[in-house]
Amino acid sequence: MNMQLRSERVRALACLASPFLWALWPLSACSSPNGDGRAAGAAASAGSVNGGSAGGAAVSGGTSGGSSGTDAGSAGAPLAGTGGTSGTSSAGSGGTPSQAGGGSVGLAGSSGASVGGTAGTGGSSACPKPSGQICHEFYANDNSRNQLDFVNEFEPQKSWTVKVGDTGANSARDIQLVDNGKGKTGRAVLVSVDKGFVEYDVVDGAQLSRVGGFSAVTSALRVPSDATTQLPAGTTILARDLGTSELDYVDATGKQIAPAAKLGFAGGSEIRMLERNPSNGNLTFTKYESNAAAYVYEVTEQGAAVGKLKLPAGSKGYNALWREGGGVIAATGSPCTIISLDAQGAVLSTVGGKNKFKDASGAFIFSDVFSGLQRLPNGNFVVANWLGHVTPADHPDTPEVLEISPSNQLVWSWGNQQKATLITNVYVVR
Repeated sequence: MNMQLRSERVRALACLASPFLWALWPLSACSSPNGDGRAAGAAASAGSVNGGSAGGAAVSGGTSGGSSGTDAGSAGAPLAGTGGTSGTSSAGSGGTPSQAGGGSVGLAGSSGASVGGTAGTGGSSACPKPSGQICHEFYANDNSRNQLDFVNEFEPQKSWTVKVGDTGANSARDIQLVDNGKGKTGRAVLVSVDKGFVEYDVVDGAQLSRVGGFSAVTSALRVPSDATTQLPAGTTILARDLGTSELDYVDATGKQIAPAAKLGFAGGSEIRMLERNPSNGNLTFTKYESNAAAYVYEVTEQGAAVGKLKLPAGSKGYNALWREGGGVIAATGSPCTIISLDAQGAVLSTVGGKNKFKDASGAFIFSDVFSGLQRLPNGNFVVANWLGHVTPADHPDTPEVLEISPSNQLVWSWGNQQKATLITNVYVVR
């Protein structure tokens, strides 16, 4: 998950202070993702987020602006950063954007990489939408059309779509931004597919590498090269939804470098996306076992059981993000909610819900399944609204990506069933 920025080692050391069990997922003051480029933002403790104390705008090539600030309190609302709205248009050779707590993420210079392992593709273009509306730049997996979409609402001409070339039921599913020397900016989008994983250039979607020969792959996670891993640099862990779910460990060519870890303690089927705790290297995944039982499991890097938390009845789960103070933040699947659980599994907060939001016309937005989840620096959640149980013609204008505030307000949405059919996961760059 090294897809790490140059600052990742510093961030990982800072995160070592986090609690061991259900420690901080990289959405906290430890600053955005654990280098895997999966998510960005601050993890909240009982609904709070870390608010930037002085988030200035990024300068010359997207260098960092503003400190991460201090926690707003166990029940506080997100603090608004005083800046961090954009980087300058000058190119940076490796600059990162401003990330000022509740302020929006600064835009990377044209050659700069964003905080947390993301890769900026443009300079400081303003959002072309009417005043007050939000633009995002993001990657999304459409596992009906077996494709990866890059959507740039700031500069729509830079958007692209590529077919993943794998027609398995799990293609495409997971998204991760990684280092890849073949890429135009040295970065790639790693996408899991049913038979393995593929890496695409972040700029134009050109295929850089492909690993196949497997089956039932539901997640692919590149580990970092730091003290939190015992695996060789460049190792990718594959989660496989077999009769007995397992983790496979492969190198860049797909060669298995360690015996598979059999997860016999996790019953049922439908193992979902792997996430990683940057402080100790432990992994989480959700597992659907029955209508009454779905769990978030924590395992060591080698697949040994550490603990589990039960999701509310009716949940399937998708990915579970580490939460500051212990516990996780998870998408529940069919209930269409995002829940925060403490270390004992008690529900601390819930957002989302069936038919809770309205579109610009005042009509209720149909929600089917909440799958891939990300938390942004301002504390908002971005979630994929997977529409796999409905006929597209019956819900032609339903958005498939939603941004929801901690106070359960819809602040942005994207898509309809002409643009995409089944978005299962999303990763916002800015």
